[in-house]
Amino acid sequence: MRVLKAAAIIMAVMSLILVWIGAPQQMWRTWRISLNPATTSGYITKVDCPDHGFLSFSFPIGGVSYVGATPDFHGRCQDATVGQRVHIYFARSAPAIHYATFDDGRGVAPSDVLRGQLIAASILFCLVLPLIVILYIVIQRMRRSTLLRE
Repeated sequence: MRVLKAAAIIMAVMSLILVWIGAPQQMWRTWRISLNPATTSGYITKVDCPDHGFLSFSFPIGGVSYVGATPDFHGRCQDATVGQRVHIYFARSAPAIHYATFDDGRGVAPSDVLRGQLIAASILFCLVLPLIVILYIVIQRMRRSTLLRE
């Protein structure tokens, strides 16, 4: 019973961590885009590599200009320059839901991004959670054996 309680607590903490780092929001955004994706081109408007590779960009859709930003531009911030073209994936029904990749043919489709996010979350819950539960059990048994010796 204690193990189940510990597992539930650990799972709750891990879920809170996922929410804190924004994983559900990122998955929701990618899912929305993958339902009815559209693409366009935009341009980088600001490069701030020391701030976790933070890039700002803008793109026009139907005469309306949208702006966006990303805190981790696929580990390629040093390659970016203001005015450089980027490839934008967006939800056709809601262009404000979007993300950008470099316009060099190596962009990642929304369905591939979503698949990667789901795999990462699955690995977290399927591999890390059992290891933490096992560690908890071992620590509890060590405590009990130490108390019995005294």
